Amino acid sequence: MEKETSKKKPVAKKNTKEKSSTKKTTTKSSETKKKTVKRTTPKSTIKKEEKPLVLNETVNLEAETVTVESKPELVMTECIHCHKEFEKGLTICPHCRRRQKSNIAVLFFIVFGCVFLLAIICFHFIDRYIIGENVNYKEDYKKNCVLVDFENLVRHPKDYKNKDVKVIGTVLSVDGYDSGFSNSMEITINANLFDNGVEQIMTISYNDKDYNQGFLVGDLITAYGKYTEINGNRPNIEAKYIAFGR
Repeated sequence: MEKETSKKKPVAKKNTKEKSSTKKTTTKSSETKKKTVKRTTPKSTIKKEEKPLVLNETVNLEAETVTVESKPELVMTECIHCHKEFEKGLTICPHCRRRQKSNIAVLFFIVFGCVFLLAIICFHFIDRYIIGENVNYKEDYKKNCVLVDFENLVRHPKDYKNKDVKVIGTVLSVDGYDSGFSNSMEITINANLFDNGVEQIMTISYNDKDYNQGFLVGDLITAYGKYTEINGNRPNIEAKYIAFGR
């Protein structure tokens, strides 16, 4: 029995040696791994990898967007004289040094002038060839005019202002000019038909559209028209028709 026990004891020792040898090998292998890691990955490369490259790129992108927004796009326009482009908003062209004026205002005034002139011509022909030749209208107009004397026109102008009236008087003077459409006259008459030395002065504005009437000093006339104004104590009648006699 002693021999067997003596034999068993060295076997156990061998196993411990083997275990220690295995531990040494494992530790050596781990050390070799650490050494290999240190050799393959130096400190400089590790630090570079830790830097936030993505953040740097985003910062650069943000800076670029800011610079684009701070510089707005220029709006260009064309010079109406030299037809070269320059920045919109300038009133003087930097190339030809001429002021920029919009053609819209000029065009508006031209169109407005043409329409106004056409309206005048139309009213003239309507009044001359349609109303002027209508005998019935002429006679009806004369009948509707109220016979008024000088005293009532002076004392009660509100009662007759802008109304159709009829006045009678003797011609004292005639002034006028040719407007191209009619013989425009301003006739001064004495509305006092009595020979007592008292003058009752009235003025009559009249346009002879047919150029077929003339008046001399001393003519007795009857004017049909509108009582437009009073200048001091001198009434003014804008006559539409004038006839000789009463």
